[in-house]
Amino acid sequence: LRSTDVSGLTVDVGCDGSVRMRHVGVGPGAPACVADEKERVVCGGGVVVRRLRDGSAQLLFADGSVARQDSDSTSSDDLEWALLEGACVKDAATGARVWMRGDTSLTIFEDGVVLAKHADGTIIRTCEHHVIVECPGLAAVEIDTDIDATATAHAQGHQVAVAKGGERIRCRVALPDGSRVVATYDTSVTATVRGRLALLRPDRTEILAQDDGLITLRPPELYQGGSVKARGEHHPYGLLAPWCEAHDD
Repeated sequence: LRSTDVSGLTVDVGCDGSVRMRHVGVGPGAPACVADEKERVVCGGGVVVRRLRDGSAQLLFADGSVARQDSDSTSSDDLEWALLEGACVKDAATGARVWMRGDTSLTIFEDGVVLAKHADGTIIRTCEHHVIVECPGLAAVEIDTDIDATATAHAQGHQVAVAKGGERIRCRVALPDGSRVVATYDTSVTATVRGRLALLRPDRTEILAQDDGLITLRPPELYQGGSVKARGEHHPYGLLAPWCEAHDD
């Protein structure tokens, strides 16, 4: 499912839970990160793959580390790793532990929330089985790593526990224009459709897509809280995980 806003930001969300972003045109209003970035993909687990305009690539991780590959590299063995190492500083007021290297930092809060800030402005927050990836001017992505791993294993033919079964939300995407995208996966034995995508526009127009090719458009007049009926989710289009709001710094 693809969405393009007036700024030129194009976001593709797949039934496999991957989120691909690129900016059409690099004008005065474009985010700073796209000056040298051709596109980025947010994968399961919150790993961000940046494909740069010079042909090289970067992998950004939730622990603050970065892997780089030159444009002339042909193997993953050619990755150049930059680990976030060095002295740890403890904030006396909050008890948080902080590691810094240049424009990159890693903060571990006492409640277990981990916040990694990368040099390009990408922020990756991790808490239990949720990962939120953000970057100024781009879409924010929230991934439930447990559900994403279960969906991936099931799609590969592995059996999954009944307790983890049913239709579940594997990721949410919040676009800068206020739109929301939800990706679900259904492991039920009786399910005829596994992957579903739902896009909710600010005017409450819904676009629903299934991995069997069926596309449904629901006008605002038919909106009654949304068409996503995922297990354990009362507000599937809701805001990103509330725990992230307390850790913006």
